[in-house]
Amino acid sequence: KSKSFGISLEELAEDELLKMLVAQRLVPTLCRSCARKIPSKEDASKKTRSYALQQWKEWELTATKGALKRLNDIAKQGNLKIRNPNGCTRCENMGINGRQLVLEYVMIDDKARQLIRTNRLDELKESLLERNWKPMSYQGWRLIEEGIADPNMVEAVVQNVIVDSSVPWEY
Repeated sequence: KSKSFGISLEELAEDELLKMLVAQRLVPTLCRSCARKIPSKEDASKKTRSYALQQWKEWELTATKGALKRLNDIAKQGNLKIRNPNGCTRCENMGINGRQLVLEYVMIDDKARQLIRTNRLDELKESLLERNWKPMSYQGWRLIEEGIADPNMVEAVVQNVIVDSSVPWEY
């Protein structure tokens, strides 16, 4: 039996049970008036902006190497921003001004059913990626790259964007 659904994988893969799966989240969007721009890691070490240095130190402790590189590349383009914890009058001192929907969906076809039935979920993910499936993390990165969302807030809502939670942490 599947712990999540209380039914077996065989039952879950029945033809008429699932047609599509959808997951969605609302990611807070940054206030355009007070969002804090984060310089590249190299530039942050040359400047006295303590919040930028502190942010890079936090990311170095928690982010994957690939995420760190991607964040630094975004910063070099001038688009990396984080929430201002003090906010401003426009955002009522919250540092955010709304929410952006991110979602993913999976069409459950015969191939997906067979992979579910035989518990080959890694192959299911590979099959979906081959067919141009876009996970929520893909959309989360787009929001970060456009300077719309704070990477930390994207991670908190979407997960596995900056931190790979499938890898055990080492302290």
